[in-house]
Amino acid sequence: MQSSRLLKISIILVGIFFCTQSLCGQSAPAQEEAVIEWEEGRPLSWNDYELRVFKSHKGQLAITSVKHTVRGYLNDEIPDFEVKVLFIKSDSWTTDKEDLELLAHEQLHFDIGELFRRRIVKRINGLRKQGEKQKAIYRYVIRKELSEFRNFSKSYDKATRHGSLKEEQVKWQKDVWDELKRLQ
Repeated sequence: MQSSRLLKISIILVGIFFCTQSLCGQSAPAQEEAVIEWEEGRPLSWNDYELRVFKSHKGQLAITSVKHTVRGYLNDEIPDFEVKVLFIKSDSWTTDKEDLELLAHEQLHFDIGELFRRRIVKRINGLRKQGEKQKAIYRYVIRKELSEFRNFSKSYDKATRHGSLKEEQVKWQKDVWDELKRLQ
């Protein structure tokens, strides 16, 4: 009984740890209205971003803050998790609310977040089906996927030069969307 209680407390602490993980390294927002949960059919719009006016030699810029929340609990003595991907409005901004190609690039950052949410859920479900009870195994898998998410997002920006290479941008969109459909 006490072992089960300790496991539940540990899983809650894991959930709190993962709630603070994000692409930009920011803490969780104080207001629920400041976030948008990824939802098919609800694309981002420039109205979701703060406009920042400053000169840049690199052209128009935008930042999309994506955060994964992972909350753990016990289900029949086996760890389970609720995983969400959120767009953080207060940490997301643009220098141009007219550039639709830039918006498409930023949307794909959010879509990549959803892609990795689905990967995490798939891995968790696989462990659950195996009857895995060790929370450390789940923690390892979740941390690994979140690390891969950050690396994947950086590779996306590098390969597309932040969306400026149109052919690369189209390729990444297709690949991400295909993978989202596969993991549905």
